[in-house]
Amino acid sequence: MGVRLGRTQRVGVALVVLLAAGAEVFAVADSENLAPRATITESGRHSDGYRGQFTANDRIPAAASRDDVGQVWCLPQSQAAGATLVYRWPDPVTIGQIIYYGRTSFLWDENFLEVEVYTDPEQPPVFAAELKPGHGPQPLTLQQPVRTRSLTLRFPRADTGPNPGASEIRIFAT
Repeated sequence: MGVRLGRTQRVGVALVVLLAAGAEVFAVADSENLAPRATITESGRHSDGYRGQFTANDRIPAAASRDDVGQVWCLPQSQAAGATLVYRWPDPVTIGQIIYYGRTSFLWDENFLEVEVYTDPEQPPVFAAELKPGHGPQPLTLQQPVRTRSLTLRFPRADTGPNPGASEIRIFAT
């Protein structure tokens, strides 16, 4: 005879299974990913198959899959230092956390190594951090949430790969 589990118990069991499998789990309670609602522009791109808008498509190609055209943003190494992604919304949004996923579908070193976050390009960044090379989510939590219509991510430094970029960038209020 099987045992029936309630919803809370099933979620708990699923979490235990994920943790036992070594999965990275990030819970964002009652917070919408704001990135897909934004108009996204980039300072450069490798080709039309690697546009900035692909950072908000909820797709993260597997590491070393060699399959990321139409799924990620990247640009040639010669354009990487100071590269930017700009997210614009028609109405102000509140931003408290950004989750960056580096590009690892071809080479392990096609990531950015630093990020600066701006709500006004004429003002100092509201947040800056080093990024780790490799696959997986990197949460960037602002000290204080900000309300804005525009968010610029500037990448001062990239790893050594030929086409650094981002697989996904998620933007949350909390």
